[in-house]
Amino acid sequence: MSYQESLAYLYSLQKLGIKLGLANIRRLLELLGNPHSSLKTVLVGGTNGKGSTAAMLAKMLAAGGYKVGLYTSPHLDDFRERIKVGDSLIPEARVVELTARMRKALALGSVLIPITFFEAVTALAYLHFNEEEIDLAVLEVGMGGRLDATNTTRPLLSIITSVSRDHCQHLGSSLEQILAEKLEIARPGQALVSGITARRLTPLVKRYCRDRGAELFSLNKDFSYLAVRPRTMNYHGLSGSIDGLKLGLSGEHQMSNAALALAGGEILIHHGFDLRREHFRQGLKEVTWPGRLELIPTLPPVLLDIAHNPAGATALARALRKEYNWNSLVIVLGIMADKDWPGVMRALLPLADKIITTSPQLPRACPPEELAGYAKRRGVKVEIVPRVSEAVRQALERAGEDEMILVTGSIFTVSEARRFLCSLLTKN
Repeated sequence: MSYQESLAYLYSLQKLGIKLGLANIRRLLELLGNPHSSLKTVLVGGTNGKGSTAAMLAKMLAAGGYKVGLYTSPHLDDFRERIKVGDSLIPEARVVELTARMRKALALGSVLIPITFFEAVTALAYLHFNEEEIDLAVLEVGMGGRLDATNTTRPLLSIITSVSRDHCQHLGSSLEQILAEKLEIARPGQALVSGITARRLTPLVKRYCRDRGAELFSLNKDFSYLAVRPRTMNYHGLSGSIDGLKLGLSGEHQMSNAALALAGGEILIHHGFDLRREHFRQGLKEVTWPGRLELIPTLPPVLLDIAHNPAGATALARALRKEYNWNSLVIVLGIMADKDWPGVMRALLPLADKIITTSPQLPRACPPEELAGYAKRRGVKVEIVPRVSEAVRQALERAGEDEMILVTGSIFTVSEARRFLCSLLTKN
């Protein structure tokens, strides 16, 4: 079986959609010899910021000399981005080998298991990390927490970054319901680092940890940060302060994520990890996370951000106001129909001089005509360009010297735009 054939098999599992629950993944892992059972892990959940937080923590551990596995989703350009050891993506040959082993285990299993794409990829990550003999795996929770495939592990530490309305059809319509799902990644006798600061939600976090026997460490109570200037923060932590931390990622919301990762790093010290201040500094400075306020050096530069829900769009709008200068802003926007796209647009439209609505090449993308109609009704100049690459090309060709171009709304929109922009840079 080739790499492309292995990917085709894995992607074919997407037809099963999202099926939350742990019975199938547990049975699959049992057939594979329970590769997760010997791993030391950290679970990072939340609505926004969990991937960035996981990447920061992994980078700090790597700076300390540890061999770290990082499991995130979805990928931006390459499937192998989902499973990394250090800076190395899982090799294509390993994807082929492990997929074949998983398919054989399923065929020999006593029951037919209709596994989903995410369950299969999570099992591949466990297998790869186990056989690479890593020191620690940092796992980004896919959705929710209670019934997510990553919740099969026994983490030394759990982190929840934020809670906002997203995936409501699966997790519940209220913030309390969504938070209750995410809190299930906490473990008795272990620490939960919480970025939940809303007054209406913090009592739920406290009560859950008290009832579950988890030790709670909360942002703005047990640890905090101070924004000094863009990409620079001071951290007041669980066991001391660190000033002048430089961040490789833009946006003040990344400072909140950094504080959660730093608190997680401090807690891991008590689990025997030799992490020092210089490792925290180095990790935060060196971390990269493509598609998150990423500036592509075209002429003019194009800013990419995957903001796909109102909370993410609000954080993006705040970063645009504080950290970037422009006289005219053109937004290339493509959003999935199952997201709260009016909420995303409400956050971004006040900043836009013009909107180009577009659509990534997926059936569940919101029709660009629908997005355009919403923008027109709010008095924003709008144009419809159905294909993402063509929308970006036209934005670049028509851009003035003082104009800024932003591509956002979905990881799929950003992925298509990023591939197009990178091809332009390669040609030039």
